[in-house]
Amino acid sequence: MNFRLLAFLIVTVVITSQSFAQRGGGSSRRGVSLSGEHSLSVGFGLITAEQNNMDDTIDSANASLVGTVKNLESGLEYFAQYSIRFDGSWWGIALRPSWMNQKTDGNCGAGKCKYELDGFSIFPMIRMIPLENELIKLFFQLGLGYGTMKGEISQPAGNVKFEGSAFGVMGGLGVDFCLSESHCITVEGNLRYLPIERNLVKSGSGTISGISGGSAPGEELERNSRDLSTTMSGLQGLVSYMVLF
Repeated sequence: MNFRLLAFLIVTVVITSQSFAQRGGGSSRRGVSLSGEHSLSVGFGLITAEQNNMDDTIDSANASLVGTVKNLESGLEYFAQYSIRFDGSWWGIALRPSWMNQKTDGNCGAGKCKYELDGFSIFPMIRMIPLENELIKLFFQLGLGYGTMKGEISQPAGNVKFEGSAFGVMGGLGVDFCLSESHCITVEGNLRYLPIERNLVKSGSGTISGISGGSAPGEELERNSRDLSTTMSGLQGLVSYMVLF
């Protein structure tokens, strides 16, 4: 529901800004060129990816193995970005590869348990900058992308590594705070929808408490006779440093 609202707001702003521009409002610049203002960014932040299936597996293992492992919490996310804003336009495009990580470990009976997820995604995005001055630029962005996630469950009696992938969508807004003509700090919030419903085993050995199926490479990883799903979906809060050229 939140994603639908976000998408609706972005589309509404886009249509409104286009109508305003056609009536002669907004920027006084005319014409759009393939050349423009280029930038490179690096940043980090948090994502609220709720790994319900993994958390259920952790709870089940804690109960059967007398463990004290906490559920997976918000993930860390790191990204780089190349973008270009077209001359004479409010519009630009960006390409963003990113990496996220969630992990937890702790005592599991007589041994240790570890649960970890690593996700990689790449998102091309359309960006609109409707409001700006010399110091601040407000932008909206929306894109379609692809993500792949690797995971590992390690318990005293066994270990399994798995992987899944899916396509998704991401949208949000942010503000560039420019310290000079070439250097800016960006703060942004996004909502990414990228669930991975099916994960395949890459390697496995022994038995895993909380996992009901999938131990040989290529098999579907299952919990309670259903596919164990992971996700790269969630709210992102990010901060980045940008260089313009």
